Amino acid sequence: DRKFTLNTTTAQPSLTTDGAAALGVKEIVSSFDSAFPTDPNRTTNLTVASNTINGTLIKPGETFSMNGVLGERTTAKGYLEGNFIADGGRLQKTVGGGVSQVSTVIYNLSWFAGVQLVEHKAHSFYISRYPAGREATVSWPDLDNKWKNTSPYGILMQMWVSGGQVHGRMWSTKWVDVTANPGPRTNPRTPQTFTDASPTCVPMSAVPGFDITVQRVISQGGKVIKTENYSTSYLPENAVQCTGPTHS
Repeated sequence: DRKFTLNTTTAQPSLTTDGAAALGVKEIVSSFDSAFPTDPNRTTNLTVASNTINGTLIKPGETFSMNGVLGERTTAKGYLEGNFIADGGRLQKTVGGGVSQVSTVIYNLSWFAGVQLVEHKAHSFYISRYPAGREATVSWPDLDNKWKNTSPYGILMQMWVSGGQVHGRMWSTKWVDVTANPGPRTNPRTPQTFTDASPTCVPMSAVPGFDITVQRVISQGGKVIKTENYSTSYLPENAVQCTGPTHS
């Protein structure tokens, strides 16, 4: 028996149907999937970050910033404590730890989409689940992962977590072909072994350090239009044995 009068206004969309169609978002132009180890907190962080990035549209000439999209990783946003590589090459716990795996997926998506790689930094030591020399860490607020859409089309980001993997797709119009040619691993560096009795100790396995250069070749119509070399120098990951009472 109750009535309510609602006044309405007509709002124009920031992106019209015609404008969206003109961006050419119609097919997958790059894809990358990355498997991760079982860790409930870390999986939560990967899921929160992927869901936040999913649906991001980058128009021609615009620059994607992972920190710009995610902002600070906080418990209020649903992030939990996970491992990250601190100064000195040691694993520590921090809120949002693990989202660098999302960053690595984004880096490979941008690599194979042929866009400009603006800002990225590899992990300090090599992590075997990632392609050597083709991965990127991230940290708030000073370590970002950025790429610029240098294509003539819009790029729509699609990201999700399922089946123990972070999945990534870029939707646009195919305009270039891109390959990755990894060089040999050189200058091997031997890790050391340490013990740590502190209650915050995180165990680590020994992984040798090395140098590697990966070449990115961008072609258009069967003709190479650009060749880029990206060099990475990995420190050895020292083995850490936790000997404190909480680890016995």
